[in-house]
Amino acid sequence: MFTIKLRKADGILTYKEQLIAKYLLNYNQYDYSLLTSSSLAEDLNISQATVIRFSQKLGYTSFKEMVLDIRESAALSFEGNISQNDSGYVMMEKIKALYTSSIDDVVKLNSAELIESTASAIASAKTVFCFGVRSSACIAFIMRNRLATIGINAAGTEDSFLSQSISRNLGKEDILFIVSVSGETSQAVRAVQMARRNGCKIVSMTGNHQNSIRDMADYALLLPEYAVFTKVFSLNNKCPQIFLIDSLFLTILKKDSDDYQKNIREINETVSEIPEGPKYDLYNL
Repeated sequence: MFTIKLRKADGILTYKEQLIAKYLLNYNQYDYSLLTSSSLAEDLNISQATVIRFSQKLGYTSFKEMVLDIRESAALSFEGNISQNDSGYVMMEKIKALYTSSIDDVVKLNSAELIESTASAIASAKTVFCFGVRSSACIAFIMRNRLATIGINAAGTEDSFLSQSISRNLGKEDILFIVSVSGETSQAVRAVQMARRNGCKIVSMTGNHQNSIRDMADYALLLPEYAVFTKVFSLNNKCPQIFLIDSLFLTILKKDSDDYQKNIREINETVSEIPEGPKYDLYNL
């Protein structure tokens, strides 16, 4: 989709093409039906041919195809996207469009084959250590809890010192499941480097751009990078991460659901003496 194509073209756009990109990123997304290559060229005081070349450089066959992609994905997030004057309904529709688009992009960015191979690696691992920094830690813990609930030996911590110590002791039979949208968070990069020294396999969940963690990963899961912007603050969109984790987890579950169900029963029996202990089943994870 448009923002992904634009990111891939970063560094090869001319000055005028950068003007076009900025124009589109700040354009009212509800008026794209009125946008033409000639009107855009006129607004920027550039030639129509430059506009056409820009769309082709991004991989589109025509300007019209690019505009259609932008409209259908509803993927542009810009400052003020959520306005103070928006009604509750309009706000919800904008967020829904963003979430829907971001989930569509998760499917485009991660093949079924990648999900299958990653799930197989996790299912056969001796230990799965899940780690992320700050908000990414919440996502890593969701994965840890999913796996631990069905009896997979999974661990995790928010403590940077402990993460380095644990990563240092991971081996060839283990998996480091690392979450970092930037792919450059220093503690996360260091954990990957330490784990790799002993042959530990790396499963990464990063943004869809070249980054250190993605380059070191054996299984690189990719995320579209959207945020919900307002005039005051921005909300990080975690919807793609949750969707990807659930897709991965259910793929793992399918591999041996009978055995995992047995593990859950045994876990429930173990905690049955605890009055308020949680009870799990495959339909309530």
